[in-house]
Amino acid sequence: MNKTSTANSSSKESLQPLFWLLAGYALFFWALACRKYNVMNSNSGDASAILNAFWYTIHGKFFFVYFNGISHFGIHVTPAILVCLPFFWLAPSMYTLLFMQSLVLAASGWPFYLVARQTLENKRAAYFMTIGYLFFPTVVTNHVNQIH
Repeated sequence: MNKTSTANSSSKESLQPLFWLLAGYALFFWALACRKYNVMNSNSGDASAILNAFWYTIHGKFFFVYFNGISHFGIHVTPAILVCLPFFWLAPSMYTLLFMQSLVLAASGWPFYLVARQTLENKRAAYFMTIGYLFFPTVVTNHVNQIH
């Protein structure tokens, strides 16, 4: 085994705790978002508009929102939500959208960690900075407050 392959395998192994952290984080906050949605304690106006837009899209009208009478993109330019469309087509539910939102927010910890590791030149500090970012109140609120 050469030196390069040894270095690559050791760097992959050292990132495993980060992946477990991100997976657990996504599942935990998805559960919280589902709980908040179940008890009808969410910003239901935005949630219903997004759910309505996804439903119309899989039924032939591209992100049409009934109560606005136009496409969602006529109100908000949010092309990032297109990532959720294939998953919503497979499982058309608000829970699917909440899961995708938590997954994307958790996945944002990966590039954050890479930038922090390169900038700080310290893996431990980069882990703590990533945890700090993921638990920053604005990021946490985006999990459970509304779909955007």
